[in-house]
Amino acid sequence: MTPACNSVFLNRSRTKAPSAPKNWRAAVPPLKVKIHPGEFSPAGVTATPLILLGRLKPLHLRVDVDEHEAWRVHSEAKATAAVRGNADLKAPLAFVRFEPFVVPKKSLTGDSTERVDTRVLQVIYRVEGDALPLFVGQQMDVFIEGSNPTTAMTMK
Repeated sequence: MTPACNSVFLNRSRTKAPSAPKNWRAAVPPLKVKIHPGEFSPAGVTATPLILLGRLKPLHLRVDVDEHEAWRVHSEAKATAAVRGNADLKAPLAFVRFEPFVVPKKSLTGDSTERVDTRVLQVIYRVEGDALPLFVGQQMDVFIEGSNPTTAMTMK
């Protein structure tokens, strides 16, 4: 085999992160690394990703709204997020989009009044400003301005 042919075979066996487009301000940083150089990597699908990539700016929140309250939420509603454990640390949120499919609730609290078959509408918001010390994956308390029953039907 020629050196050029060897180079082609070697490049086919490498795994690379997607390169950042020229209009991005920075490359996509790894958020979590569970594998290190020289460590064995399984060749199939794993239960958890070995490397988790993502952008830190802008920071988005995925908000679960109970299906029984979903009719009150609309895209023009004002929303505020507060850091868990310190309600004084608040940030305004900007609506991004609705995930149009209502899904089963993933994180159950264990409260005796909570139904196990609860379904939620997921709403994506963008955190406005960089004043708060927030981290990817952090849970927050979100307050969304609700509509009253008489105006809710006209907003749809």
